[in-house]
Amino acid sequence: MSRVNALNQEHRTGLGSSPFLWMLAIAIAFLAPGTARAWCRMTTSMIPSTPGTCVRDGVPLAWGHRCTSYRFFVDGTPDLSFDDLRAVAALSFGAWGDVTCPSGARPGLVAHEGTDATGAPQLSYCDRSEYNIGGPNVATIVFVRDWSTRPMYDPSAYAVTTVWHNTRTGEIYDVDMEYNEQRGPFTRCGDVPCSDGRVDLQDVMTHEAGHWFGMGHTPDDAAATMYFAAPAGEIEKRTLQPDDIGGFCDAYEFAAFGPTCDDRPRGGLKLTCGATACGPDPQSLQFSPGATGALGAGPPVICHGGAATCGVAGAGRSDWLLCWAILATLAVVRRRARK
Repeated sequence: MSRVNALNQEHRTGLGSSPFLWMLAIAIAFLAPGTARAWCRMTTSMIPSTPGTCVRDGVPLAWGHRCTSYRFFVDGTPDLSFDDLRAVAALSFGAWGDVTCPSGARPGLVAHEGTDATGAPQLSYCDRSEYNIGGPNVATIVFVRDWSTRPMYDPSAYAVTTVWHNTRTGEIYDVDMEYNEQRGPFTRCGDVPCSDGRVDLQDVMTHEAGHWFGMGHTPDDAAATMYFAAPAGEIEKRTLQPDDIGGFCDAYEFAAFGPTCDDRPRGGLKLTCGATACGPDPQSLQFSPGATGALGAGPPVICHGGAATCGVAGAGRSDWLLCWAILATLAVVRRRARK
């Protein structure tokens, strides 16, 4: 749900029973566990983090299957053609898919653009981040033009990536990426950094793709793709560093995904909005120990999310993004209020 000029993310999860407690935690710059290493992974923890730190509590997030798919929102961006967007996404996600771990293992995770039955690229008609518990979903990449009107979205952020996950197991269910058009324009800088204030989309998206796979912000390796800050126009984050590879391999080096590649969203595919976010999930009913259910008898469940956001740091530092974390409880509702 990250970074200087481009990086941020968010994660949410929904689990269910009636009644249930619905909580949405938005963590701007959400970091995850790590010990003596520099890399970080996102976790199920709702503890806020700050730049240069790594949250160690909770279960690390990771996908439970090898293949995933995304779809660009139908409006695209005025900055780049769809052909350019597709080329940038293929390179950005491909940087992680091509990782070879120290043992020689190649996790081979795949995140690619979804297609229809004929093999033609499909577009999303959902312009926001949401997850439909127990129903169809779409992982959307959207370029947001009304960013400043969206509550709790830092106007200086370049992007927010929302990672929906199971709060008990850490399994990632769905991811959405939102890019701030008001912080652009986005471009492809070529082989040298941009010096005119434009933002290299591949630099940003490679970082955001790290969040897609459950990576958090590297606290102290400024050369890493997952470092929480970056100057405008840079292109260095396109290339993964040993720190990034270390975190990715910690998550997936020994994952046993099998040979099949099923990229269908959890619950099936739905290209439009209208999800019932954070409701009961019949496929993975999980209860949160210690939670209190004020709405009635029975074990409560928690649906929460964190968002990492990168924004420009104040006057005199307009070329840098700094990240911080906040938590917010947005609502407590009964099951019958959302179906």
